Amino acid sequence: MIPPGPATFQEPHRHPRVKRCGEQDLLEEVEGDAAGAGAGQEPTPRCHEAQRDALDVLVGPCSPIDIATFAGEGGRVEHHEVESLASAHAMPEILRDIGTDEICIGGRQVVEKASLPGEFQRTGGSIHRHDTDGAAGQGVGAEGAGVGVALQNGAPLGEAPDDPVFTILDLLPHLSRKAQGEKKLSDAFEAEKLNVLLGSLPLGPDEVKDRFKLALLNLLYDRYGLVEEDFLTAELEVVPAGPARDVGLDRSLIGAYGHDDRVCVFTAAAALFETKNPRHGALALFFDKEEIGSEGKTSARSRFLETVVEEILEASGVEPTARNVRQCLFASRALSGDVNCALDPDYQDVHEKQNAARLGYGVCVTKFTGSGGKYGANDASAEYLGQIRTLFDLHKVVWQTGELGKVDAGGGGTIAKFLAAVGMEIVDCGTPVLSMHSPFEIVSKADVYMTLMAYAAFFQGAGPLE
Repeated sequence: MIPPGPATFQEPHRHPRVKRCGEQDLLEEVEGDAAGAGAGQEPTPRCHEAQRDALDVLVGPCSPIDIATFAGEGGRVEHHEVESLASAHAMPEILRDIGTDEICIGGRQVVEKASLPGEFQRTGGSIHRHDTDGAAGQGVGAEGAGVGVALQNGAPLGEAPDDPVFTILDLLPHLSRKAQGEKKLSDAFEAEKLNVLLGSLPLGPDEVKDRFKLALLNLLYDRYGLVEEDFLTAELEVVPAGPARDVGLDRSLIGAYGHDDRVCVFTAAAALFETKNPRHGALALFFDKEEIGSEGKTSARSRFLETVVEEILEASGVEPTARNVRQCLFASRALSGDVNCALDPDYQDVHEKQNAARLGYGVCVTKFTGSGGKYGANDASAEYLGQIRTLFDLHKVVWQTGELGKVDAGGGGTIAKFLAAVGMEIVDCGTPVLSMHSPFEIVSKADVYMTLMAYAAFFQGAGPLE
């Protein structure tokens, strides 16, 4: 079961069964095998050592659950089945509170007690008119020595009941006819006019220049030790404020900002923490920058995964050569933990109903995303989809398939294609969402639970993935 309280990340440690084997020189043996193969000899089994060190990689998380609760697959998850979960009503609080204890870089404490919303913020999402709702501010400044300082000790400013909130002003409809009403929606809200309202009290008499700015700078220095120059290098986000809430009279749904993609991060982390004795190495990766094309050193396009695999091979006594790393990645399988859009009852015309995911029908497996069909996306193989299907059925996971709307209605992509580029078998698998990229996204508790079960089954690796 999902624990009733927030999950915490533990300090990394080496597993007692992992030993270093410094005496073995795999590189020389592999080179000898290659020379022998060139002379017509069969390579020795040792040559395939790295390939057997395959990983089950989930870009997304969960834990073994009592799988006897759900009897069917491919059908709707009934709400009365979800009520048996002790944690169902506590799910919004868990989603809000999960976080890391601290993050260190080069031995320096950078972020202390950082909550999940403060660490996984979307930076390239769409602009919505409802952005004038209350907003929470969060981010990291930098002192002169270069050590990061998290506002509110890492907690978003505006989440606590007694915190102030911020807002982006909107034009009253009485005067918006030409400024907004006669423009296309994409042109009506200019980025340069999305300024955040921080305060209204001045500091000093009328003749003082920038006295409103001075008042705010004075508050920032008194409370957080920040000066104006710090903002030249700070990273700040303004996001919708407020906790996750039960939605509906039956409390079957969860409404919150950032289900895309905190819901997959939460279920992936919970699954990994509870996985015991997996058949293969189990790894969960959490990338950011996905909404701006996965650019930068912390994105899925970085070389972070290869670096992690190198260290795993070295700790296992295998020489982390480029060839061995490639063999390990090619022999690995992955799920890209990302949400898909659920069928919107008010905008059914943008969906292809026979291939649309629905709320309450389980975790969604998406063979391909992309634009105009499969352009710019990963396309999972039928063989791998068959393995995932068998695995989910074996573990009584209720699942469905879905596409990202009609072929010519728009489109989008995930990070699956970047992991496929290194040779891994991968498919998108996540929770269906309504009102995606809005300040209040909606998911079904039943689907969240099935996402948890799916990731747990994948990490355990039994059945077709053995």
